[in-house]
Amino acid sequence: MVTVSTQVSELDLDNFEGQLMQLVVLPNISWQTYRAMLTDMGDHRATRVSYNQGTLTLKKPSKLHEIINRLLARIVTTLTEELGLDVVNVGSTTLEREDLAKGAEPDTGFYIQNASALEGLDPEIPDDLPPDLVIEVDITSPSTQRLEIY
Repeated sequence: MVTVSTQVSELDLDNFEGQLMQLVVLPNISWQTYRAMLTDMGDHRATRVSYNQGTLTLKKPSKLHEIINRLLARIVTTLTEELGLDVVNVGSTTLEREDLAKGAEPDTGFYIQNASALEGLDPEIPDDLPPDLVIEVDITSPSTQRLEIY
């Protein structure tokens, strides 16, 4: 397991047309600051945010990351359709539990078994209903920190 507690900024080369994947890890961040940052950043952003008991991680995925994410999401959607299963793709919706001081935005989240619990084009997701399946694409950095959140 890789734990980053004092590192503030890191850049990793992802070897896809020389693009850089940007990763920023900030320790000692309060839940209120995390929530305020999410609010200030808004819903339409490229940066993914995760929070684990005081450690805030900001990651900007590369093109390769997004290509793989969309391919995997398409495979899941096609498979569920072929199996005749209902599916709701909620994308990188923010999942959080204040009582555990944890929050994450998976690359893609799916409700399959619980798809019927979500209705409409912009469903309200109950706090106590996590996705049935999440996709996390790892190219240059491991998901071990996000696994602790899930």
